[in-house]
Amino acid sequence: MQYQKCINSIMSKEEAIIMKIFSSYAEKIQLAIFEGSWEDLNDTLKQRQAKLEIIFSELSSSDKDDILLFLIKKIQKEDGISLQLIKTKKLELEKQYLSLKQGRKSLKAYQS
Repeated sequence: MQYQKCINSIMSKEEAIIMKIFSSYAEKIQLAIFEGSWEDLNDTLKQRQAKLEIIFSELSSSDKDDILLFLIKKIQKEDGISLQLIKTKKLELEKQYLSLKQGRKSLKAYQS
């Protein structure tokens, strides 16, 4: 939290708005993963990409380097967290699948 306050005091208003926008994307991405809403995840990632393209095309070259570097690091960190969430979700789904598979085998054996 202290780090974020320090960053916010250094950032321009424009930079702070950009960071807030991308923080909201991170929250939407993590929520979609948590809920297993893969279509929402895909849509959010596409929206984030489109927003990135717009922002970087509108930034002046003097602002672009600092903001670009900061955003890339922020997105990489958040995507790393998202990737871990996806791996966890994948393991949960695999366990559910194996449980269902075992249940079907048991049901078949019982019906035979």
